[in-house]
Amino acid sequence: MTAGQNMRDLTFKLTPHGVVIGRVVDSDGDPVFGARVQVAKMAYVRGQRQLQQVENVSTDDLGNYRAPNLAPGRYYVSAQDSNGRGGFFVQLAGPGGPGGPGGPGGPGGNVRRGRSTAQDNNVNTYYPNSLDPASAAALDVAAGRELRGIDIRLRREKVYSIRGKILDASGNPTSTPLMIRPKNASIGVGNNGRAFAGGPRGGAQDASFEFQNLLPGNYVITT
Repeated sequence: MTAGQNMRDLTFKLTPHGVVIGRVVDSDGDPVFGARVQVAKMAYVRGQRQLQQVENVSTDDLGNYRAPNLAPGRYYVSAQDSNGRGGFFVQLAGPGGPGGPGGPGGPGGNVRRGRSTAQDNNVNTYYPNSLDPASAAALDVAAGRELRGIDIRLRREKVYSIRGKILDASGNPTSTPLMIRPKNASIGVGNNGRAFAGGPRGGAQDASFEFQNLLPGNYVITT
């Protein structure tokens, strides 16, 4: 295009988005109301291959969900039970009282690990029935296409909680943020498992933390 040139009759062709439709049930085949369904695609973040969420919807009272507005591409779908009962869930208490803001951690901060407990629970499940995103089935969504029947049966597994305290080099409570991740995982899962002392679920004064609903395996906790 040159200076003074008029362009007319330009045509823009919009690409219609796709939709993923399905149902979430528990291990007995009963519908799960309010289950959180996440649609994600693979991306590289700081050199690490991980899933990035692009859509997040909830199931109705019959366990049905509908995830719209998906640009053409390859996606992975997962579901977790409501009320924080699937996948990683963090409850943390720290200095500042209930809901107090967390400040920067002290130098040489460390984590004092407490006891771990186990219980059976619904866990985050990838379509069609995988606990690991590396073995999940990818869905190819074409422009304007509806993918139906993407049903997920939540797996019920033994999960663990890890409790401990966050202390600085002098042994005093500190509000250093924590991150937990599976050791040697080939695919990351975003920011799951992040904890902050004195965060919105805080309440105690001793900088205690708790990571819940962890599947058996090796984990790394970092500050």
